[in-house]
Amino acid sequence: MKAKFLNNKIYIKDEDKAYLNANIIDENTIFIELLKVEYKYRNKKVASNMMEKSIEYLKTKGFKQIYLNALPLDSFSPPLEKLKTFYKKFDFNEIQSLDNSNANLMLKVI
Repeated sequence: MKAKFLNNKIYIKDEDKAYLNANIIDENTIFIELLKVEYKYRNKKVASNMMEKSIEYLKTKGFKQIYLNALPLDSFSPPLEKLKTFYKKFDFNEIQSLDNSNANLMLKVI
């Protein structure tokens, strides 16, 4: 796994199998904007491994909160409920955004 910080963003790559991009909100808070697994590696635990490694890495960097929006990226993505179930395995909880504009917002406190 390789990680790179650039312009208030973190880019994490697991070989050429999976990618995670996140915005740094503040010194304690990250917002995951993308978790992508290359098509030929799907359903092989690559996303789970990427989430585990990324959460541990973010924890070592001092982040305390991880937000994400559990929305399918494209027609090849799992459906919304399957995505929410996936993130709940990593202790993400559904929350309400302050202005109710984001119905699929999830939070993990680490």
